[in-house]
Amino acid sequence: MRKKLPRLALLLASLFVLAGVSEAHPAKDMVLTMENGLLGVMASHGVSDGKEHYIRYFTVRIGGEMIYRLEASRQPDRNDAMGLFYLGTLKKGTVVDVETECSRSGTLRKSITVK
Repeated sequence: MRKKLPRLALLLASLFVLAGVSEAHPAKDMVLTMENGLLGVMASHGVSDGKEHYIRYFTVRIGGEMIYRLEASRQPDRNDAMGLFYLGTLKKGTVVDVETECSRSGTLRKSITVK
């Protein structure tokens, strides 16, 4: 019985940890659009409670330089988070990198090239 008790405690502790991790996830996908100097970012991030679990940061970089870092305090929609950023006129071929970060865990990065 003494050997079984520590194993049971370890199993239960593992289940509690895994239950918390299963709720934490990065955005499932991200759609980037560029039009008239505006970058639209739509991050698919399904949550049950947008006050506790949400896309916390949107980070926009051009040429490795951070241009924007938008910090959100909640996710109003249960399925998506969105950011809109003014980048002005960019040269054709410029690569814009975007990263979203979940408030609990995980990041998703995507890039868009100016046409």
